Amino acid sequence: AAGNSGPAEKSIESPGCCGATVAVGAANDRNTLTPEACTIASFSSRGPTLDNTMKPDICAPGVNIVATRARRLYVQKLQRIHLYSYTRMSGTSMAAPIVSGVAALLLQGDPSLTTEQLKQKLLAGTIKLSSPVTAQGQGLVQISPV
Repeated sequence: AAGNSGPAEKSIESPGCCGATVAVGAANDRNTLTPEACTIASFSSRGPTLDNTMKPDICAPGVNIVATRARRLYVQKLQRIHLYSYTRMSGTSMAAPIVSGVAALLLQGDPSLTTEQLKQKLLAGTIKLSSPVTAQGQGLVQISPV
């Protein structure tokens, strides 16, 4: 995850600022089904890093994501959905699992991929958004080219 300190430039946080990581920014799909309508979430941290490395690497939906939640969750402010089994949250930590899922599918298709090859395949299968590269990286992750 790139962090939630946007929209300021050079706001990518650790570990997303490390060179070998895949820093994931959060996109807002604005309740549309067209990837081109997505924008980068205002809270999503922007690059480059303090040493001018271009980050984030990629972005994924990260606004109003519904996910499972622990029944005895200590954070009470989270919205409870469907008998308390799910919650709705926003953040780059909600976007990162989407990219991880695409990475898992790529590895399932070719378990011999090195980490660098995997990263390149992830970055090659994106859709460019209208946001600057310092906000979206290579673009919005896509599963279809996989």
